[in-house]
Amino acid sequence: MKFLLIFSIFNIQYSIFNSFSQVVPPASTNEDQKIEERIENIAQTADENTDFTELADNLKYFSENPINLNSTSKRELEQLDLLTDIQIENYFRHLEKHGKLISLEELQTIDGFDAATIRNILPYVELKESYSLDKQTLYKIFKDGKNFLLIRTQRNLETQKGFRPPEDSSDSHYPGNPWKYYARYRFTSGRKLSFGVTAEKDQGEEFFKGTQSSFDFYSAHLFVRDMGFIKSLAFGDYQLAYGQGLTLWTGLAFGKSPDVVNVKKNAYGISPYTSVNEVLFKRGAAISVGSKKFQADLFYSNKKFDGNLTDTLEQIEQFSSFQESGYHRTHSELADKNAVKEEFFGGHLNYKNKNLSLGFTAVRSEFDKSLAPSPQVYNTFYFIGTELTNAGFDYSYLFRNISLFGEAARSDNGSIAYVNGAMISLDPKISFSVVNRNYPREYHALYANAFRESSSNFNETGTCFGLLVRPKQSITLSGYFDAFSFPWLRYQVNAPTSGFEYLSQATYTPNKKLTMYVRYRQTTKPENASGDVTPIDAVVNRTQRNYRFDISTKISKSFTLHNRVEIVKLSKETDETGFLILQDVTYKPIGSPVSFNMRYALFDTKSYDSRLYAYENDVLYYYSIPSYYYRGSRYYITLRYKVMKGIDVWLRFSQTVYDNQKIISSGLDEIDGNKKSEVKMQVKFEL
Repeated sequence: MKFLLIFSIFNIQYSIFNSFSQVVPPASTNEDQKIEERIENIAQTADENTDFTELADNLKYFSENPINLNSTSKRELEQLDLLTDIQIENYFRHLEKHGKLISLEELQTIDGFDAATIRNILPYVELKESYSLDKQTLYKIFKDGKNFLLIRTQRNLETQKGFRPPEDSSDSHYPGNPWKYYARYRFTSGRKLSFGVTAEKDQGEEFFKGTQSSFDFYSAHLFVRDMGFIKSLAFGDYQLAYGQGLTLWTGLAFGKSPDVVNVKKNAYGISPYTSVNEVLFKRGAAISVGSKKFQADLFYSNKKFDGNLTDTLEQIEQFSSFQESGYHRTHSELADKNAVKEEFFGGHLNYKNKNLSLGFTAVRSEFDKSLAPSPQVYNTFYFIGTELTNAGFDYSYLFRNISLFGEAARSDNGSIAYVNGAMISLDPKISFSVVNRNYPREYHALYANAFRESSSNFNETGTCFGLLVRPKQSITLSGYFDAFSFPWLRYQVNAPTSGFEYLSQATYTPNKKLTMYVRYRQTTKPENASGDVTPIDAVVNRTQRNYRFDISTKISKSFTLHNRVEIVKLSKETDETGFLILQDVTYKPIGSPVSFNMRYALFDTKSYDSRLYAYENDVLYYYSIPSYYYRGSRYYITLRYKVMKGIDVWLRFSQTVYDNQKIISSGLDEIDGNKKSEVKMQVKFEL
């Protein structure tokens, strides 16, 4: 503890000492910082098994294949997802007036491109002589391509209950070994071509024996882009995202965050699938064709996925929900594997001119079993059946310094939902955003992921306001206020309710070496009272307040220090207070084959309800956002060794030690003791 506090004080003092220098955007920025900021904001509402790879793959891709700013398009800059419509429009106005950029420093002369914006995009853009993609030959595409193979394995070092010898013949153990295996091969040639295969085996699953003749899960794709009239073509596994996500958005998506003006979703249409979530993707074929103004997408999918099968006296088999964990270890988990078959098809039409975009999406799902959720009162209006059709209209329009966007969607029971928003640049230093949504309790959409407070896009109304002010080049003030209501009951909330959330943050970035911010966040919404055993549980307000101070400084060309102090105060029937203090050290020397990052953290919360989250640096293409709760400490170290050109090796060890727990987790994952340790090894081959 003393070491941590002393180190933190040194970090802060050194940072302040070095903060008085000219504000100059760095030549390069670690893209992990932006990934961290985005993923951490959704961790609190995500499942603990969520694979965040797809959220970071986009930025990783652009870091390896930077956008040529002198030969890019609005659609490509939108897919980067770091610039607003207004900033993109200002950029192209600058090109029309002054011609192509001579150097990246010229970005500072464009309206809306402040130092923070430029820092964010620099790792993903470049300037070079433009060339015509249409003149590329098949030979050149493969010649200029990149191959990489990633192999990873990991396990918990302590023996979990499921790996101990079974006490009886019941379903009380895992048949496989405690190692998790992951392999991924991918070939890319710029933005033109991508194909690859991903395979995974989870801890406890059998491997080349018993129920598993090989890996438990495979995913493969072939994806080509920009072939004249054909804009994109996908075979195998792919993802779909259109409009504002109210009709169709199969993957994960970012929601509310301190980046309050980037509330508009920039739909990417058809994209290859490279993650290991075994439900949120489509398997079949998809094609996008069109001209400069018109574009049409068609897609078809036929796949099986895990579903929680239910006993029924009806002749039609039923499942109560999608099973996204991907685990196939026990008899019950294996019974749900590939239990449901879905045929999915539809299309999207889009018209786009200089400032206007109009889109129409229609999709249909057909299951071989009936979806029938558990007979709880809060599920009264949930979708039941084997067929579902959705249709939606989306738009975006840019008028001077105002960007308008939205989507209206209809499910085949006649229910209509909508979301509308606006981003307004009131001044080069002031930006404002607003998003209004209305998702009726009867609205049904299985693959929607629009702006929301809850975990699904029905039974919710609300309006969110955001404001960003930059009084100085080095200071950013941001915040949002979201008022929402739920017209019908929800899980663990036995009444129609309403609530609100607001966040305020002040960020200080005086130079490329130092970033610090303070944040306050409060969420108030009702929940069922704890321990209430009456037929109708009483509903009480649950208010959570988070106070955070975060500072990151580059003390030399090789070392970066990062500190965080966060306090949580939870009020329900009783009050809880908790805290998290962490110290990170990152060592990345230029030209050295060895680099590492490490963390030591102390935490203390009364229960899981007052848990705190913190992003952890991990091996390449893996993202950890553990929750910290109870009382204890956690540390990890991740080593990377560049063996030779094209071969990199990672080794990671992490451990959590609880001061007030003698048993960790429950069920077959239970650990008898107060420590949980994990080791992870990874190797990457690249040609």
